[in-house]
Amino acid sequence: MLCLPLQSQNYLIKKVLHIDMDLQANSTFMLSLTFDQTTWPASITKCLDDKDLEEGIVHLTDNLDAIAGDKDFRNWGTWLADNVKGTHNRTFYFKPLLDKIKDRYDYVFIDTPPATDIKVDNIMVATDYVVVVQETKRFAFEGSKDLTSSYLQTLYNDFNDEINIQVAGILLVLLDKNHSVEQRIVKKNDRIFWQREYIWSNN
Repeated sequence: MLCLPLQSQNYLIKKVLHIDMDLQANSTFMLSLTFDQTTWPASITKCLDDKDLEEGIVHLTDNLDAIAGDKDFRNWGTWLADNVKGTHNRTFYFKPLLDKIKDRYDYVFIDTPPATDIKVDNIMVATDYVVVVQETKRFAFEGSKDLTSSYLQTLYNDFNDEINIQVAGILLVLLDKNHSVEQRIVKKNDRIFWQREYIWSNN
């Protein structure tokens, strides 16, 4: 996970918060194993319901805090529709909650579901940068293009003066360097996303 190297003593030590808003909550599972964290005081869904992210923060190390994900988050879009009036209010529900705590940290990482619904809209309008994680497969590549050229552009068109989001990079994962098709996908990323420094690999 991207949050771990930044808080490590082997790196330029930074204060990091990781928020798991992915539907599978895999990063919560990995953090639980890595840091032997068996209990979490409140999940991200409860924090959102209570309008208080503070209650979910767990101090894993001196430099790493986390808020746990849970599978109930999949229903949060329905909760927003039932409890929050107006598209703007629904879209910007999460941002003021994050604004209350974000200045304590050098970096806040939000693990995001692979979707473009109201849940993800909330995350996107609250963030400064997006790292697009992409498998080196054709359909994943097309999804990255759609995310950067269509979905984010729509958010800009709707809320231009209220958001300041940029694509920090494309993180290529599960890359087989010996597979010619996957190498072609890497070259397509180079061409479509312009500069090589924006294309990262974990291999």
